[in-house]
Amino acid sequence: MGTPAEVSEWAARVATQLTDLGPELSTHIMATVHEMPQDAEMHAATETNAIAHIGAMAALLRFGIPPEGIEAPAQATDFARLMVHRGVALPTLLRCYHVGQAKLWRQWVDVVFENVNDPDELKRLVTWSTDFVSTYLDAVRVHVVAAYEDERRRWERSQAAAAEDAIRGVLAGQAVDSDEASRRMRHELRRHHVAVVLRPDPVEEPSAHVAALEGVVRQIAEILGAGQPLLMRATDRSVCGWVSSVEAPGATALEALEDCVLPPNCRGAFGNPGYGLDGFRESHLQARQALRAAGSRLVSFAATGFGSTLLADPESAARFATAELGALAGAGATTARLRETLEAYLAEGASHKRAAARLTLHEKTVEQRVRRAEELLGRPLAGRRAAVEAALLIHRLLDA
Repeated sequence: MGTPAEVSEWAARVATQLTDLGPELSTHIMATVHEMPQDAEMHAATETNAIAHIGAMAALLRFGIPPEGIEAPAQATDFARLMVHRGVALPTLLRCYHVGQAKLWRQWVDVVFENVNDPDELKRLVTWSTDFVSTYLDAVRVHVVAAYEDERRRWERSQAAAAEDAIRGVLAGQAVDSDEASRRMRHELRRHHVAVVLRPDPVEEPSAHVAALEGVVRQIAEILGAGQPLLMRATDRSVCGWVSSVEAPGATALEALEDCVLPPNCRGAFGNPGYGLDGFRESHLQARQALRAAGSRLVSFAATGFGSTLLADPESAARFATAELGALAGAGATTARLRETLEAYLAEGASHKRAAARLTLHEKTVEQRVRRAEELLGRPLAGRRAAVEAALLIHRLLDA
């Protein structure tokens, strides 16, 4: 864009008259863009940014430098970074520039009309000014947007790291202040929490599962009528989540969670509701424990707490079950049916009749199977019911 000598001379005069426009321009922006935080820091930053742009344009005009390809003033990129830290969205930042450009242009045109009387010269100067202001702001907006996006990514990484560090401190039982931890997590701890742990099984499954598992946590939050959950990806590739609400979730809602569909080759569990910092940690530990007893469906600690406790040391539990069940631990459909029948029989208080109703079998069939199961055990059930029940449960969970 060429700048004739007379245009440069005129533009320099205009720029001089506009150097005091910064405070007025920033006040107009703050009053018009209602999404902007209305505090002293933001007012001061907006004014500094406006003054910097007017000063930059004045310098370009004074020295006849075309605005194409220029970089934004340092104050402009600082302003963009501050918007990220203050939670101001990019469209709001761009609206500030749109509103500011409109205000600046009105002031600019007023000065033009005050200083130029010749119609042809007026037309030429207005056209040239329009191109200059538009080109300048288009050029600096590119740098402003890039600065905003770079800072947003850096800020999100730092915030995520701070949140994860705070979460790990709470889970490790460190003495932490609840309010400070809430601030660092960006998640209120003075709530009722239901912790969820979801994991690809085996852990070598593709990382695409992670996004799907995070979606399951959000689904759980919807079922419980809670807001956005807190999410953390653990080092073992499991997804940890906390769904928090002011009111404790009811039993019906918690039962509904077990109907959540997990992605293929994934398992998951959730803990009992707990309040505050201690409840946040305890519910997570329960979910971690319940995960040991999880199959292909989402399970609760309330339903699997006993079984998951038995599996605290899977290798020792497996040895116990094998030693206790003897030949009844063998592979094959026949021994599997015998274990199922014996487990139902014991669960129903050693009643053939109730076990038959539970399994929809004839009572005589249950009686025969229990007798055969005892034979495979190699010793009578009398005095060993608790140990056999535990062994049957361990075998079933490990075989799931």
